[in-house]
Amino acid sequence: MGAFGKIYEEIRFKGNRKKKWFAPKEITAYKIGDTLFRSIFLDGKETFLKVESEGYINYCTYEF
Repeated sequence: MGAFGKIYEEIRFKGNRKKKWFAPKEITAYKIGDTLFRSIFLDGKETFLKVESEGYINYCTYEF
């Protein structure tokens, strides 16, 4: 697993000195700057994929 591999398993939001963790089954999407990540059902489980482009056909990438 690379340096950012864990970001696709669960994400963390910081605010008011409290940390909250969210799994792909708990939220549908999140955004960091201009980068959008969506929860997608892939290989029998939900995981976060990076959205490269959206339209009639969406192009997403998966990183390990």
